[in-house]
Amino acid sequence: MATDSVSIFSEGTYEEQTQELVNYLARRLPETDRPAFIRPFQDALKSAGDEENHEQRRVVLSLVLEQVTGLGDGNEREIEGFFNLLFSHFILYFPPTPDNEPRYTSLLKVISGQVSLEHLAVQLRILSNLFNAIPRESHLRLQVAKAILQATSSGEGLAVLQLSNLNVEQWISEWDTTPEEKSEFLKLLSDAYLQLEKRDEAYGLSLRHLQILPSSSPNAQSAAIATVSSALQNPATFNFDPLFKIDSVVQLKDHPILALLRIFLTGDISDYTKFESSHSAFLEESQLSQDVLCRKIRLLTIASLASHHIGGEVAYSEIASAIDVPEETVEKWLIDVIRTGLISGKISQPKRTLRITRSTTRSFERSEWEALEKRLLVWKSSLAGVLDVVNNASASHGSSATIQAPAAPAPSTVQPQPQTTTVA
Repeated sequence: MATDSVSIFSEGTYEEQTQELVNYLARRLPETDRPAFIRPFQDALKSAGDEENHEQRRVVLSLVLEQVTGLGDGNEREIEGFFNLLFSHFILYFPPTPDNEPRYTSLLKVISGQVSLEHLAVQLRILSNLFNAIPRESHLRLQVAKAILQATSSGEGLAVLQLSNLNVEQWISEWDTTPEEKSEFLKLLSDAYLQLEKRDEAYGLSLRHLQILPSSSPNAQSAAIATVSSALQNPATFNFDPLFKIDSVVQLKDHPILALLRIFLTGDISDYTKFESSHSAFLEESQLSQDVLCRKIRLLTIASLASHHIGGEVAYSEIASAIDVPEETVEKWLIDVIRTGLISGKISQPKRTLRITRSTTRSFERSEWEALEKRLLVWKSSLAGVLDVVNNASASHGSSATIQAPAAPAPSTVQPQPQTTTVA
């Protein structure tokens, strides 16, 4: 979150501040009952005035906490001010340690237990203030963040958290929690984005959730299947290589979802058609849209075909054959694949060809590195020829300057990288 919480009741002695808390709690009672409610606190405060009497102040605060059963009676400013003051005492006398976790859990239930549109805004601000008041490394920050997300399913919680990939990664690196707890939080975030129909954000968090979740976890297999299904179902996801670097995905072994995923990494439309005909029941049970899958595998097949013709042209007829569609529909598919960013090129309607300037490879293995090396050598040779012409022209005009061609990297220096690469 961007700001720290600020206590509205920031002045006064310990006794005065505690009296402010008690007076606020007494508002819910008839005026005739308030003196009797306040009296035990006043008696307890008499022996808690000394700053060194830390234990007695904990006793007084415990009495106050027992009476916090809701947001209380007040306007939004008063409600937020009460809890800000309460937090300042709470964190001082009950630091966010494992021993005090039950107290924080109880307080969170009180704050988030009465969700209503009337108080939703102040409720989220209160939780946000508590989040910021807790030390960054404390595992209790995770509990507060979960309470913020669970307080509403309409997106306000995500807005309060002011999420970005950077701060989410920072949080999970700071929190002193188990990998399972961190992955659970990421899954909660992913589900929240999915409810808002933000599929790209949801999938990114789901993937990160799976990367953190230990493969030995009892939830690993179901999480892997769900994440792979999400990747296949999301119309905007075309990079499947990262999934094969996750142990829990690889461990699916003979599960049909892994066989389907392999097709989308290295296969083509014919491979998918065979899978579809033999696994129709699985596709229906998994609620995987065959229309989405067919579109994606055709676009990926075009990208694979284009990656072998960078700088050259491919005829409509060859593309139609590769993706198994009538030739008259090829142009529509080319427009679609260019819009996805998988390839860049120029369509020639008179020639019925596509000139390819860039293509994204679906995986970058040895054959792709060998092709890249060949392109670098061709580039070096072409550039050397241009420089020879320039140097000869310079020599004919009496210039002594010579331009040297840059050295191409030796084959041994071209090392495989652990991620999908775009070759331009």
